[in-house]
Amino acid sequence: MQPKRASMRPERVSLSLSTAELNEFAGFFYNHTGIKFAETKFPLLQTQVSNKLGQLGFTNFREALEHLRSPHGAVHLQEVVNALTINETYFYREKYQFDVLAKTLLPEMTQSVRSGGKVRIWSLPCSTGEEPYSIAIYLRENWPGMHIYNVEVCGSDIDTEVLKTSVRAQYNARSLSRMPKELHTKYFKPTADGARFALNRDIADSVKFNQINLLDRRMTSTMSGMDVIFCRNVLIYLDDAARRSAVKNLYDNLKPGGYLMLGHAESMSWLSTMFSVERKGGAVLYKKK
Repeated sequence: MQPKRASMRPERVSLSLSTAELNEFAGFFYNHTGIKFAETKFPLLQTQVSNKLGQLGFTNFREALEHLRSPHGAVHLQEVVNALTINETYFYREKYQFDVLAKTLLPEMTQSVRSGGKVRIWSLPCSTGEEPYSIAIYLRENWPGMHIYNVEVCGSDIDTEVLKTSVRAQYNARSLSRMPKELHTKYFKPTADGARFALNRDIADSVKFNQINLLDRRMTSTMSGMDVIFCRNVLIYLDDAARRSAVKNLYDNLKPGGYLMLGHAESMSWLSTMFSVERKGGAVLYKKK
């Protein structure tokens, strides 16, 4: 089925949703992504969903939802997901965790790893790439093991548009505002128009990106054998059932003894049944039992 297009004004289609339709859409979106919108966010959600479905040319909610649920609607569903997911990040965010990674975790974890052996680090959701690129830069600057081991840094996100930005590796001044000036100068060059800063291709090419839905076990299973996983500031947007499913997927992709690193505001004592909770350098770490 193809979405119904408005014949008079294709550039702007008006699509209003009733309260029942908005609740139905929120449930559908939750089942697909695990993200549950609080009722206080419904007025904003109403505007965002109406605008996006209208932009896609739908004039009838029922038609739109049936299309998004169908295999033929996968592309449009991805556009809706891209429009509604949160992508707030910047370079060197929560830098103290990178410090613990470089100066404590990796030196301990690689004691039994031979020279040239693989070390795998996964960042998700990686948004527009600032986090995995920060990890790659920080380790290059602060961990001698970068020159000894085969270090693989991966970034994943459900949003295909932010992944395109990640691969492009060009950022505005705001994204770089917390990065030390000397590193900004060392690893970034202004673009031709001077509006953005392009990351050194050596760093950009060292990070691999792919699309993954954290709640999709089939997708996450392709990322097995991780030494460290950064999953910061996303679990707080999930309800309890989705959060437990997500953490199980992360757990299964960690090596025994591997570490999960969450955002500073994500205190989850119930994880102790699966992980040993440790504190190092001011960071709370979750070590796979």
